[in-house]
Amino acid sequence: MSESRSSVQVVRGSDAPATSQEGIEIVQGVALGTADSPAVWFGLFKTVPGVRIPPHFHTHDSVAYLMSGRAAFTIGQERIELSPGDWLHVPKQLVHTEETVGGEIAEFVFATDPAGLTPVFSSGGEHGIDSSA
Repeated sequence: MSESRSSVQVVRGSDAPATSQEGIEIVQGVALGTADSPAVWFGLFKTVPGVRIPPHFHTHDSVAYLMSGRAAFTIGQERIELSPGDWLHVPKQLVHTEETVGGEIAEFVFATDPAGLTPVFSSGGEHGIDSSA
């Protein structure tokens, strides 16, 4: 539950909903349902080693800050590796993937549109999390 103070809202860590699936944990800090924020999704995103998030895009620009671990983003044929302390800006509607590399959990602070992830279907019509990489 959020606290409202003169239109400023506080979402306590214990109140931020977390979901986990197939090696991914998402903690929704500021999002629809936790605060009156129709314009942004802001939270933590953690992926275990070997997890690859399939091609997807966001309807608004997205920004990520890698706090720990290592990750690689692939955009077209370009692979961009991130280390702790690196920032990443992904323009809206740019299809990309994310993969955790190395032996540590990758932990991001992440901001995007309130819709979150939009799956892009492969030619086989399948999408989802590939944890076999």
